Amino acid sequence: MYIRLWVGESQPGDSRNSSLCPYSFFDADLELSVSNQEAVKDFPGEYRLDVKDFGPIAHASVDLRPLTVFIGPSNTGKSYLAILLYALHQSFGEGDNALYGRRVRFQPSIFGSMTSSLMDDDRDTHAVLDSFRNWLSNRADSRSQTQLPIGIDSDFVSQDFQKGFEAAFHSELPGDVNEYIRSVFEHAEGFSRYPERSIGRCFGVDSMGPLLRHALPVLRAKVELTIPRVTGAGMVRYEIRLHNDGVICSAHIGGHKSLINEINLGSIDDTSIFLDPVFLRGHVDYHDLRFSLTRMAEYIFRSLLRPLYRYAYYLPADRTGVMHSHQVVVSTLVQSATTAGLRPSARIPILSGVLADFLSQLVEMSEEKEGLRSGASRNVERVSETLAKRLENDVLKGTVEMGDVGSGYPSFNYLPNGWQETLPLMRASSMVSELAPVVLYLRHLVRPGDVLIIEEPESHLHPGMQVAFTRQLAALVRAGIRVIVTTHSEWLLQELANLVRASQLPEAERAGIAGGEVALDPTQVGAWLFKPDATEEGSTVSEVGLDESGLYPSDFEDVAVAMHNEWAEISSRLGEDG
Repeated sequence: MYIRLWVGESQPGDSRNSSLCPYSFFDADLELSVSNQEAVKDFPGEYRLDVKDFGPIAHASVDLRPLTVFIGPSNTGKSYLAILLYALHQSFGEGDNALYGRRVRFQPSIFGSMTSSLMDDDRDTHAVLDSFRNWLSNRADSRSQTQLPIGIDSDFVSQDFQKGFEAAFHSELPGDVNEYIRSVFEHAEGFSRYPERSIGRCFGVDSMGPLLRHALPVLRAKVELTIPRVTGAGMVRYEIRLHNDGVICSAHIGGHKSLINEINLGSIDDTSIFLDPVFLRGHVDYHDLRFSLTRMAEYIFRSLLRPLYRYAYYLPADRTGVMHSHQVVVSTLVQSATTAGLRPSARIPILSGVLADFLSQLVEMSEEKEGLRSGASRNVERVSETLAKRLENDVLKGTVEMGDVGSGYPSFNYLPNGWQETLPLMRASSMVSELAPVVLYLRHLVRPGDVLIIEEPESHLHPGMQVAFTRQLAALVRAGIRVIVTTHSEWLLQELANLVRASQLPEAERAGIAGGEVALDPTQVGAWLFKPDATEEGSTVSEVGLDESGLYPSDFEDVAVAMHNEWAEISSRLGEDG
């Protein structure tokens, strides 16, 4: 795939008039491949991720559901794909939840430099700006009958007026303006450095080379995001190509419906960023128009990438060891940082980004007792607190508490039900240490709408507790938290199958079924099996659904059959009846 630049007159067979939009970036082959699917969403998830030749993964195609489960043997790429998803959220997502991790997040203001560089002294681009000015003026005129001042609180505006306001705003963009914004996206100039730095940081590498599948003669990998447009009018596709020397991004927006329809207006104030220049001056110069067009492009970009604008949190494997040693680790890193000038600098990062984020967030929890997401509404906070308490009551049989040891580092303790004094977490069971971060993240960070990625949630849990915790994961999903897990647990997978099958019963008939109250619809769950492929010299990933027996097929039964056959062979040689 490559991006071809067409300038000036329309190309043969192109229905769009590129003379009105002098910078049009189209990939004819890619557009042809998606044109017959533009109005159809061919996957049930919020977005789809296609990965080729990344780490141990030869090929994967995964669409993200409210609960996404990665299963399969070790060293097949489950964690690779989970970290990649986290890196994409960190690169494009809203807010900054990696304060001490040097997160490199995409800044939509990049559109400012892009539009400025393309709009100097060119008659055709001035024509685009003139069309945009006329469109803005018409939008302003349609609202000015009530003399509504800019900045008024939408709570004081009648519902009918606001509906009319938004309907007028969503009228079609002029064709040349629509195609100009499309061309800026599809050019994707300057985008590449954000996923490159984010992926490198999260994996703890200083170049893309270590992340490429080394079974190939030419080292390269490809990641493609496919996201349905808000309007249901086609797909948005972003391709990220990884090479030894960096990352190249390209994009395609399928469908020709006006891009203005992608903007979800929360209030009248949202449009003031586009309309201010029209209201504030009788004469609007090109600088004002560039500003308004840039801000509109930012809003549209956020909408086109809306699934990645969710906050994402990553709970890495071996949480027990990290919880027991985080004070020593952070203290040592700080001391090392103070003597960095005395030692040769190392190019390789000391910690991966996922572990650095995890450690920093543990420290930050003690600094803001009200929670790191204090801006959330009380109702949202109450939902997360309820989920945390449910996990404590149903699985931990006690509460997780956080204190301050006086040095800025938090101390974590466990108070078993019925006890008067707390235990330091390092003296509690490994099950408590493993699940304590989940409780803490729910209490202080994770809110409905966020993404929570958990590696091996079954670690250090008795099979009965694995089943109980699977129901807690289902409760998170039903509360609106999107969950991604990597697992080797047969018990987790079987309980998940039970929860999905229970959803087929009417609610009245679920009484008495363990977990019936958190049953999940089949469309809410996606299970993806990672399998070694000898011909590909890497793993391939495919979705598995419930089989005829009502279970998710995996490689677990192969191990069970092999063990039974081994038992039978031993019994036969011992002369015992099998």
